[in-house]
Amino acid sequence: MTTKVWWLAINKNHNLSSYEEIKERKIVALFYPEIDDLTPILESYRGDEEQWFDTVQKRQDSLGASNDLNTAVEYGARALRYLLRAKAGDLVVAIEGTDIRGISQIDGDAVENYRYDKGFKGAHIVADDIKWYDLPTAIGGLFAVSSRGVQGARQMHDSAELALDIWEKLIAA
Repeated sequence: MTTKVWWLAINKNHNLSSYEEIKERKIVALFYPEIDDLTPILESYRGDEEQWFDTVQKRQDSLGASNDLNTAVEYGARALRYLLRAKAGDLVVAIEGTDIRGISQIDGDAVENYRYDKGFKGAHIVADDIKWYDLPTAIGGLFAVSSRGVQGARQMHDSAELALDIWEKLIAA
């Protein structure tokens, strides 16, 4: 099994959340509660992930993008569809603004673990009961993140090997 690296963009704009919140709650989550609970959609398409992703896309499209918050929600829906493809054993690297803040490993498939917790802005949970490892600035600085949010996360795909190396060193320590 190949370990994939997923990049979690944490958007502190619009007061959506922070790395400290996901670390304290021991979760991997996306924020955007405006997207609402996707559990009923997931239950309808259990076993047919592509149909489910298509339905989530339609939910995103129905939100529109007429102002800054709706644009942020559109990015959130896109990021949620991306992150829901994570599988057991994959790594998640948290990016807050342009800072690499932490790394974690998930122990189950994101689609299977999905749950919605409307009590928090970090409502769309794809992994829980995990340990986040803080990455000191010296280590986080090895990654080149020049944009914030989802755009910054998109730039990181070429840095997967570096994230895997850092993870191996953390586990060995």
